Amino acid sequence: CILFERAKPVFVDIDPKTYNINPDLIEEKITEKTKAILAVDVFGQPADWDKLTEIAKRHNLYLIEDSAEAIGSEYKGRPAGSFGIASVFAFYPNKQLTSVTYDTPVLIREKGVTKLVKIGELMDFMIDNYWTPEGYECLSFNQNGEVVWGKIDTFIKHEIHSELLKITLEKGREVEITKSHSVFTVKDGKIREVLGKNLKEGDYLLVPRRLPSTLKPIEKIDILDYISKENVKYNNDKVILKSNGVGGGGGKYVNRYLNVDKKLCKLLGYFVAEGSYDTGGGLRFTFGLNEKDTYVKEVTELCKSIWPNYEVSVIPDEKMHSVSVMCGGILHSELFYNLGCGKDVYDKGIPYIIWDTSYENKMAFIEGLMNGDGHRRSINGTKSQKLKVASEKLANGLHYLLLTMGIQSRMEREDYYTKNGKLSHSYTCEILGFENQKTSKENCIPKEFLSLKENSTSVQKKRLRDKNSVSVAVLERWTNENSIECPDFLLKDLTVLKIKKIEKRKFHGFVYDFEVRGLQNFVGGYGAICLHNTGEGGVLLTDDENIYKLSRSMRNQGRGEDESWLYHTRLGYNYRISDINCVLGISQLKRLGKIIEMRDNVAKIYTQKLSEVEEIITPYVHPDTTKMSWFVYVIRLADR
Repeated sequence: CILFERAKPVFVDIDPKTYNINPDLIEEKITEKTKAILAVDVFGQPADWDKLTEIAKRHNLYLIEDSAEAIGSEYKGRPAGSFGIASVFAFYPNKQLTSVTYDTPVLIREKGVTKLVKIGELMDFMIDNYWTPEGYECLSFNQNGEVVWGKIDTFIKHEIHSELLKITLEKGREVEITKSHSVFTVKDGKIREVLGKNLKEGDYLLVPRRLPSTLKPIEKIDILDYISKENVKYNNDKVILKSNGVGGGGGKYVNRYLNVDKKLCKLLGYFVAEGSYDTGGGLRFTFGLNEKDTYVKEVTELCKSIWPNYEVSVIPDEKMHSVSVMCGGILHSELFYNLGCGKDVYDKGIPYIIWDTSYENKMAFIEGLMNGDGHRRSINGTKSQKLKVASEKLANGLHYLLLTMGIQSRMEREDYYTKNGKLSHSYTCEILGFENQKTSKENCIPKEFLSLKENSTSVQKKRLRDKNSVSVAVLERWTNENSIECPDFLLKDLTVLKIKKIEKRKFHGFVYDFEVRGLQNFVGGYGAICLHNTGEGGVLLTDDENIYKLSRSMRNQGRGEDESWLYHTRLGYNYRISDINCVLGISQLKRLGKIIEMRDNVAKIYTQKLSEVEEIITPYVHPDTTKMSWFVYVIRLADR
């Protein structure tokens, strides 16, 4: 939070007994730039507020108390949270869940492998199999406006009976969220949270302009990582099918290590566009007869080059006006399926290795994809490439992939009825030019977020007056000339898009969320939108009018409209608090005294039993702590 406000945190070490900030070490860290002391009441034990207050007064500093872990504790008979100019509470470990639906796409890294998945599909698998989020990352933006990979600390799933909002932005990006879910906008030059229920058509939301590309491109893969080892024999450099009965090539071997180069990536592009798995094993590519001398010829040459030990068959079908290219066997179809190409035309997607390969290889994949399923045209002198497919996952995946290359695209969803009257859907991803992205119409900042300085020229004033937006390339030049003010994060990895439509629907089911370490946001949705992740349900208390006004932009993320959440408890103490401005006033907190008493009794039992164990040191409670809420019972091993 401090970094997001462009301030710098300076850490002071702790008192090893209480784990709170050590007042004796504070003054050596104070400089002329120091503005405030932020002290945390750690594990339920209040800090040394007498000494902290004295230091703050001596140096004319604000004193802020974080009592998120000490609600109900007392320091010298005075409640935790009543010291300093402002105090912060949170109701941990329950969070204000800001959640999305099962089908929401998210780009994740699973132990180094990048995948575009449905958030619900991922979490249900994780929860059903008792997996932990160890080794999982998702995309988030940091305080500098850079989109980075962030570690997922927690997967969260909960049931709601509420209203959902489907938010559709310019260029086809969309996401479905709960009314209490926070997204992000830009206000007064800063990134601000905004609740779904407060959004209206015409508002702007924060979205990624580009996504991080891989720093270490994959150069080769071991195909044993993608196939079943039951039906093959292998050594250090070759893989061979065990018998002719396995199918697809008999005793022919393939190289165990496959180069991830332009040839393989282009063939993958062709397969995702025009490929299928042959019933007897192997890969089938189907083209029109008129493509026999172009794409058919190229796919044939690619297959022969990659797998020289396997025959490639070209089979024309005059009746169907098509021609098929056949290659390989069960080993090949299993490999392509497990690379993430998809099982059929409705399930096609971006192969996993494409996410983590070089820019040139990504371009080769896209070229193969567009040759198979794309349409090329020119719009006002700009070359356009449009992909229209039956797979939503593929169209969305291409958009995400292009963002990793710094390339913008538009998306469109079309509903239509088949000949037998069945409702069906198609999905389009259109690219307007691969080059000069900074000058592209797709890469502009609306003038609402810009302001010219006094030294701006008449040409600049006219341009901003006459145009609705300014390209990133022009803005970079103007900011270098110091003639315009533009939020710096809008010139990095983030931009804004306008809300075109908000649709509502009733919903009863499960919604999902990530908790991302240190960043509290993640990128998800159709086309990529910045979403607030799980945050602690907190409240800021102050009697300072200026701080109060600022705090109104720090709203909780909320849980929904169902009041039953207010009454929900788990194990007697685990509150779920909804998004209200002063949670300390609600009747639920009348039970707090009983809960603190119960936890105090448990702590006494722990202390009594553990004090008999010489190797364990039980928690130290400072004499000035007149009431302890025991947020955590901390033990440590004796030094010896």
